[in-house]
Amino acid sequence: MKFRTEIERVSFPFKLDIDSQILSLGSCFAQVIGEYLDNYKIINTTNPFGVLFNPISIAQNLLTAINNTEASPLLFTLKDEASVHFEYHSIISAENEIELADIIKKKNIQVSKDLKSADLLILTFGTAWVHVLNKSEKIVANCHKQNSSQFSKRLITETEFKEFYNELILKLKEINPNLQILLSVSPVIHSREGLIGNSVSKSTLIHFSHLLASNYENVSYFPGYEIVTNDLRDYRFYKDDLIHPAPFSERYILDYFMEQVGSQNLKNHIASFTKLKSNVAHRPFNEYSISFLNHLQRTLEELKDYPYKVDLEKEINSIDQKIKELQKAIKS
Repeated sequence: MKFRTEIERVSFPFKLDIDSQILSLGSCFAQVIGEYLDNYKIINTTNPFGVLFNPISIAQNLLTAINNTEASPLLFTLKDEASVHFEYHSIISAENEIELADIIKKKNIQVSKDLKSADLLILTFGTAWVHVLNKSEKIVANCHKQNSSQFSKRLITETEFKEFYNELILKLKEINPNLQILLSVSPVIHSREGLIGNSVSKSTLIHFSHLLASNYENVSYFPGYEIVTNDLRDYRFYKDDLIHPAPFSERYILDYFMEQVGSQNLKNHIASFTKLKSNVAHRPFNEYSISFLNHLQRTLEELKDYPYKVDLEKEINSIDQKIKELQKAIKS
């Protein structure tokens, strides 16, 4: 007897390898993906502009970087005496507008560079609800806790989504013809919109994502939202806030992700590195014993002889230092 509806396996037109370069932008779920990739030493950059929840702000920021345009001077504001910009998350801030404009410019230069060398661009959409700054009629990425009277709230339209993303995808093809784009809708429930509003938002994002995936051969859709809502489908798979997927749910999604898009070489690395990390993290009953020293020495050799090309300098230096300290302690 079956007690759940498991998500079907989806094929993708690309495979990731150990040396693949990945750029992820979007909601908090992009951070989850980035941390997973970091955990296995896979080259990636995550949310260089901070968390971005709506697709239009994601596209705006990428187009600004690609076109090397200046941050709009009309969209600077103050938050807790720091300068921030309505098109960016508050993690990007400075003492004044001049410094902030320079920070944004440098971010744009780096993101443009990353886009040209990336193998995969992951965009995770959080909400289709947007806030529009009334005085400029611009969609903002973040309201920065300004007075709500400054903004109007509405859903993204299909027309504006197509306009932004048709332009973005064409620009990306110009600078990086081999770039693959993976779209996903965040499984995090946006309860502030109400459950009905959240459903409208998520269905809008899924619809828009499938429009792009059906029109561009280098655009694919990853069913992260569907895995949580249709496969796992139970509150035990959420954190205590009943909004965010629990860590083991995130792991289930990410394991599915790697199973579908990872090359066999990358999967072998992940299996080997998981065991190696366990050896590195091992804590003995007696940390001053000869047996632990032998364990550290074996682990150091495993690190030095690791067959996959990833940066293990930090781990090697850490184990080497522990060996020296333990040898000194045992001698004394």
